[in-house]
Amino acid sequence: MKVKIITDGNNILGLGHIYQSVTLAGYLRELQLNSIKIEFLTKSDKKIICLIENNGFKVNHFLSDEMIFSYLKSEKADIIIIDKLDASVRLAIKIKRELKSKLVIFNTLTDANKYADISVFTDFESDNLNLVSKDATTGRICFWGPKYWILRKDFLVNHPADLSENLIINRILILFGGSDPLNLSTKVLEHLNSVQISLSIDIVLGPAFEYEKEISELINNRLSTNITVRLLKNIKNVAELMMENDLIFVSPGLSFVEALALGKPIIGFHQNEIQKKAYRGLFNTLGVDDINKLSTMIKDRIFITSNDPLINKMEIGKGKDELIAEILR
Repeated sequence: MKVKIITDGNNILGLGHIYQSVTLAGYLRELQLNSIKIEFLTKSDKKIICLIENNGFKVNHFLSDEMIFSYLKSEKADIIIIDKLDASVRLAIKIKRELKSKLVIFNTLTDANKYADISVFTDFESDNLNLVSKDATTGRICFWGPKYWILRKDFLVNHPADLSENLIINRILILFGGSDPLNLSTKVLEHLNSVQISLSIDIVLGPAFEYEKEISELINNRLSTNITVRLLKNIKNVAELMMENDLIFVSPGLSFVEALALGKPIIGFHQNEIQKKAYRGLFNTLGVDDINKLSTMIKDRIFITSNDPLINKMEIGKGKDELIAEILR
């Protein structure tokens, strides 16, 4: 079985789609063992290519969707998976009209999903329902809801109930994705540096983070004696790191739902309008202008927590096997 996965990531799109598709590829390879050949197709730069290769998958780089389609036409893949916000409608149409591949599309904002055999939308809907629907005429299947996030195994185990109401905040994890385009990592650290409490802070810098000079200058020259900081890169043990910390600062996206799945208290910061709207009506996320509220929020325990019945109802990631079985059917 040949599987081609088309995905992109950068400091605008973020890297959540890359990480999710790599995780999905790992599950597919595990289930099919030697009978499956998986290849990634991307228009992203060398950093993204190395990230995918370091996870043990072959990657082919292309300059355009036209080049990707030409390659797909010659390869005769059984399954084509597109995991990106801006999936090309034209590419999806050409795949369905000219190829015999099953087309699966994750979390796009375009109309490309209308041409997919399987569409997946994992963001939180206002009514928070996890649904599977099948078009009686076309046979197309749509999976809706946070139940169908593809999370790594270490985020899908049972963890102790959240005790954030009585929790003393000593350790904080700052994890604003692979790119952190607004440099929230530095700005949040700068605010916490002015708060008169002792904190141990872990900051994960993603492969597309462009502000290391600024955050290093703050740590090396202006850090309060109340604060200790670890800058972390290329980490593999994200779930373990989340569990070690008392509170997590994170942006809406893959890391957000991973933290929710682990039952950790969260303060969410959106990086753009898409993220701002993602959980509107369900959870309050902050913007850059709200950073000065952090000390009050920590003092008053104003967190997103797993004590919220809504989170349990979401069944985050628990539909993985159901979705993968349909992809391979």
